[in-house]
Amino acid sequence: MIVKRSWFKLNNHDLFALNETKHRFSLYDRYRIERQIGCGLSGKVYLAEHIKLGAKRVIKCVSKKESMYQQFLAEATLLKNLTHPGIPVIYDLEEDEEYLYIIEEYIEGESLKAIMLDQKAISRESAIHIIIQICDIIEYLHNIRPYPVLYLDLKPDHIIVCNDCVKIIDFGAAIYMEKEEVDYSFGTPSFAAPEQFYSLKLDPKADIYAIGSILYFMLIGKKPSQSNSKKSKKNEFLSISQDLKKIILKCMAKNPQNRYDNVAQIKKDLSICKNKKNTLIISILGSQSRIGVSHIAIGMVSFLNKNGIKAIYEEKNKSEIVSNIKDINAHLYHKDGIYYFKNFIAVPNYNETISINKSDFEVIVRDCGTFHERSSDYGTADIRLVVLGTKEWEYSFSKECMEAMNDNKSQYLFNMCGKGQAYKAAQYLGIKRGYHVPFFTDPFVNNGASEKAFKHMLKGIIHVKRRMLFKR
Repeated sequence: MIVKRSWFKLNNHDLFALNETKHRFSLYDRYRIERQIGCGLSGKVYLAEHIKLGAKRVIKCVSKKESMYQQFLAEATLLKNLTHPGIPVIYDLEEDEEYLYIIEEYIEGESLKAIMLDQKAISRESAIHIIIQICDIIEYLHNIRPYPVLYLDLKPDHIIVCNDCVKIIDFGAAIYMEKEEVDYSFGTPSFAAPEQFYSLKLDPKADIYAIGSILYFMLIGKKPSQSNSKKSKKNEFLSISQDLKKIILKCMAKNPQNRYDNVAQIKKDLSICKNKKNTLIISILGSQSRIGVSHIAIGMVSFLNKNGIKAIYEEKNKSEIVSNIKDINAHLYHKDGIYYFKNFIAVPNYNETISINKSDFEVIVRDCGTFHERSSDYGTADIRLVVLGTKEWEYSFSKECMEAMNDNKSQYLFNMCGKGQAYKAAQYLGIKRGYHVPFFTDPFVNNGASEKAFKHMLKGIIHVKRRMLFKR
């Protein structure tokens, strides 16, 4: 399509062959063919350059013998009348006896589908940023007069992200909603509204359903389930925050009458979500030194960032962990006072001499050292975690820590152990609920067992705390 890809280049012989066949017309006086970038049932797609302007163009060659020729012609005619930065520009239409040539804007970017292949989900902030731009485009289509345009095929393949901007391509399914509501039967399963598959009357609410399905896809990392099971739907929404969950459910209501009345209402609710400060602070300290507080904190931050939740490690002790990592690891780099390595992002203990803006992060994980050196930073956190030992000779340190803190709001972690060891220690210490973190050697690269443990632990904490962690 119009996404940049690495295809073969056309050589002079190919161009000569093109000019000696049915492609003989004035198009080649204006456009220099660079390479083929796509091929489908309808014909071929070429990347070209406007000779005088030096601008890139896409040329779609559609055979008039193609069964869907009229649909391609209708798409091109519709697009030619649209003017929006999020919609490809149709510059010209040419034809000869056998082909229709559609000359349109070349969009260099990556589809949302391709982006999601590289990550399980994207952050709340990015998802809202993308979906608001999609809403802008769909709202423009719905407000066209005298007849609104229904897009009707919103899916990840058709959403292109380029330089932080969003464009929608492939208007093959788009139609004008005339004076009467449209009777239609077409759509992509999981993304299209139910009424599109049953030849029911359509209106803008069909596109509103698709907006909800795209938001769901970005936050969960998979297509919306078509299951009607309440239990299935409840499990699917576990990792989505309540405010965005409400938007998705309202967009994707089975009955169109229960959906938003228009896209402007969705944008209004999304703007509220966008402006909402939702940074969650987690403080971690240990019952004794070398119990693994830093190991867990680094692992947790790496895990969260890997899973699309923007998190930062904050050093709140005197161990100089970040400085020591910097001295040994040449791959650790810093920008504006913040250090980066793989999925690990950290800010050292600057002792308040340097102020770092951390408002862009969804989660701050504080490494507070041992309970002997804890500061007020530990008590001000939304979630407080205490790391305890599971060895019998470590029980006394654990008891001392628990008695000294006398804190019924802290939750307990048992580090580098199996479930059996954690259960035994919890029984001895009188802890009704705790979490265990299995052994993993590299906190910057969690293994399967540690990822499973972090996911279980963080989701368990969600149900205890009012604020949202691991929710987008």
